[in-house]
Amino acid sequence: MTKLLSTQQFMTCQKIFTRQIFCLETINLALLRNEISGMEKQFAQDHLSTSEQERFFSFKYPKRQVEWLGGRLAAKRAVSMLLTKTNNSVAAFPDFSVGATQEGRPLLHLKKVHTPIDISISHSGNLAAALAVSHICCGLDIQEITKKILKVKSRFASPAEEQIMYQLPCLKAFSEETGLTMLWSAKEAFRKSIVCKPMLGFLDISLLEVNGTLAQGFIGTFTCRRLTESRRLTAFFTLSNTFAVAIT
Repeated sequence: MTKLLSTQQFMTCQKIFTRQIFCLETINLALLRNEISGMEKQFAQDHLSTSEQERFFSFKYPKRQVEWLGGRLAAKRAVSMLLTKTNNSVAAFPDFSVGATQEGRPLLHLKKVHTPIDISISHSGNLAAALAVSHICCGLDIQEITKKILKVKSRFASPAEEQIMYQLPCLKAFSEETGLTMLWSAKEAFRKSIVCKPMLGFLDISLLEVNGTLAQGFIGTFTCRRLTESRRLTAFFTLSNTFAVAIT
């Protein structure tokens, strides 16, 4: 398991979402690929529900199969940790499943647990990650930082938002794509957590200001023109090695 947030960053995130109990888990996909090689059937039986096993073996391409599996395993670990924190009994992995809504949001199927739990899954590069939160919708996004983001920046970032990110003193030593990838991740996390039809576009969400440091993580304040009520939205985002991480 790869640790996405430092202790300081995790504490900053907890301060933002003070009323929620949440757990974040990650899976190294390269290690997972090696672990299941030649043992796919047994591994699936040990970790997946019947419906999940059917989905797992339906994938034609090994890369997509491992990404899907890593996301589900990360989600089950996060849910199990959350159940422990909320004094619920923990079910064996094959006894509960992670499906999807019509909109594509991950949906937890877990009997005999009365605490509402929402989950969000993301994967990029060789990492899969999942967030589990009680009583509220959540969004998680991880993105490996590459120069590819520069080619599409006009699709998700306004010049004003770019300027806000560039003005952060602690990011001046980093490449342009670093700040842009964090902004992308924050907006993508909002798109996962705010349920509406059609799905929010990146340019529907606007960054107003950012506070924080690399060591502690950043708190971003956003607005969304598609929401009926006028209010500010808050996201936590930061860097973890070569990845941008965002939580809403």
